[in-house]
Amino acid sequence: MIQRIPFQDPPIAGDVARLQSLLREALVALRFHRAGRITVLNLACGRADETGALAAALAPAEIGLYLGIDLRATAIEEAGKRWKLETGNIEFRSGDASSVNK
Repeated sequence: MIQRIPFQDPPIAGDVARLQSLLREALVALRFHRAGRITVLNLACGRADETGALAAALAPAEIGLYLGIDLRATAIEEAGKRWKLETGNIEFRSGDASSVNK
């Protein structure tokens, strides 16, 4: 996962680093291990600040598809500018997550 633009608020970087650590601990406790390609669905993703932390915590799994959905179009626009996958597809959509597959 490549972060193309930095966070606008400096404390966010620290929060995201802590989140990554907590996610990794949770995945270890759940004995989650995937070495292949996975799909990530991030509902109510906002600016998708946590995207890099999710990708790092899920390693060595490779994200084949990352889909973020949020109601706020401006947040989705920022998320799309910030993140890029080295391989696979990443997409951010403006929409109501409660109506997915309806």
